[in-house]
Amino acid sequence: MDATRRRWAEVPPNVWGLGLTSLFTDASSELVTSVLPLYLVVHRGLSPLGFGLVDGLQQGLAATLSLGSGLLSDRLGRHKRVAAAGYAVSAVCRLALLPAGAQLSALAAITAADRIGKSIRTPSRDALLSLSARPEALGFAFGVHRSLDAAGALLGPLLAFALLARRPVGFEELFVVAFLVATGGLAALLLLVRDVRPAAASIPAPPPALGRLLADPAPRRLALAAAVLGLATVGDGFVFLAFQSASADNHPIHYDREYCRRRGHPDLLAHGFQVLIQTAAGAGNFAHVIGDALIGFLDQSSKFLKPVYAGDTLECRLVVTALDRQRTTGVVTLRSTAHNQRGELCMEGTQRYLLRLALDSGKSR
Repeated sequence: MDATRRRWAEVPPNVWGLGLTSLFTDASSELVTSVLPLYLVVHRGLSPLGFGLVDGLQQGLAATLSLGSGLLSDRLGRHKRVAAAGYAVSAVCRLALLPAGAQLSALAAITAADRIGKSIRTPSRDALLSLSARPEALGFAFGVHRSLDAAGALLGPLLAFALLARRPVGFEELFVVAFLVATGGLAALLLLVRDVRPAAASIPAPPPALGRLLADPAPRRLALAAAVLGLATVGDGFVFLAFQSASADNHPIHYDREYCRRRGHPDLLAHGFQVLIQTAAGAGNFAHVIGDALIGFLDQSSKFLKPVYAGDTLECRLVVTALDRQRTTGVVTLRSTAHNQRGELCMEGTQRYLLRLALDSGKSR
């Protein structure tokens, strides 16, 4: 226990400062990234192809520019200044999304600037980390930093959810908050991190120019592999967009509280299929009890009797009402119901499944 406490106490202040910088910056970045597909495609009307171009630009530039910015940082020997420039560029890009709207050229320019900022700051930040910790404690120092970085990546989407839950179309407010959080990261870097230069005896020879470096087969192969992997990477934005596009339902009654209240609804109206999937047989123990006897799902029908709103609690039940026996199979009918927290029946219906009947013992299979 004493050894563990001693290791934490020996973490250099620079590592904590860089960790806080990454925590704030990653929270700001993920706050925007988690809602960007919804904002651009649904709210601003950008085509999926246009979003693909923006997302591809994000992925490609980050991989392409990091090598050059790392060489620049080594040549200047001022890692903190170079990193601060990168963090500042990314912070400004959060506010620049406000006037850009759905103009593809403006979005491409903002995205390019944001990725340039990331490419500038990352190598310089990692260089500062390696120079700030003792060689025998480098792994622990990077672990502390990555933990804070990951915490920021977790907090970003949670903050976005909280902001949009309060005001579902308040994207402008969200971008301002993202800018303020990113500014907090820049402030942590400027106030808590000191620039560190390698000792004179350990200063390596000046790095080669980028062209000469890529002329070497080994770095060239590495850069080519990174480019190919970047082309094959599906950005998080496409995952978010695919989830929203599964229903193709962009009606404001599901995401605009003011729209709902003007039409007499107390809150956001749940999508009918959102209610229906709460009665999925696989969500309970039915599918697990019948096991391999299940052949397939035949059909279902549902009646929606009362609206379900955001924040409602549903109690869903499936009750077996019939079993139609055939020679080797049978059809089981389930009655599905969903009651809200006031005991009101919001949905009822039926589901039918085809089952394989167990053969009598002693008969061959």
